[in-house]
Amino acid sequence: MRANAHGRRARWVMCSPGEVANLALKGLFSRKAVVVPGRVNQVLVRLMKLVPTFLKMQLLECLFRVYRNH
Repeated sequence: MRANAHGRRARWVMCSPGEVANLALKGLFSRKAVVVPGRVNQVLVRLMKLVPTFLKMQLLECLFRVYRNH
């Protein structure tokens, strides 16, 4: 699994493909438009709704700059 290469934090946040597929199917049959797998990811989605858009854009700009230089 790729999470092993990224350390303990990645394993804590990531779900296995089987878990994601199971959650996706449950969401599909429950007629949910969006399914966010994992408790940590659900918390992050809720927190990001509280962050102003201009701060999110600045964060994304910094992240893209870092990845572009690698």
